[in-house]
This record gives sequence, structure tokens and C-alpha cells, in this order.
Amino acid sequence: MNDNEKVKALQDSLLRDVNAAALPLGVKAVALENLLLRVEMAMNAAAGAADVPVPAAPEKEVPDA
Repeated sequence: MNDNEKVKALQDSLLRDVNAAALPLGVKAVALENLLLRVEMAMNAAAGAADVPVPAAPEKEVPDA
């Protein structure tokens, strides 16, 4: 099985599983987004991006007293 066939099989499997779930379509979309975020996090960790510091949030201005 070549890579294209493997990708097609994965897509078909995901589609079958999503369609089989007795959930509203919006919930299915959120679940798929969550899965994509998990995959992206795993890819970043594998690439060593987890070691890159996250920029700090800007400090809030303190009103003059």
C-alpha cells in the first residue's frame, strides 16, 4: 500500500467513525478540531518546538493613583 492509499484509508476510517457517532454535527466538528490540535502538538513536540519559550503576555497598565 503506497502513501496515497494509506491517506485515503485513514480519511475513510475517520469519516466512518465520525458518521457513526450519535452526536450533533457541531460536537463532531469540535472533536475533530481537538484531534487536529493534538496532532499538531505532537508534531511540534517531535520537532523540538516544545523547547521554544512562549512569549509573555503584555503587562497591564496600572492607572495613575
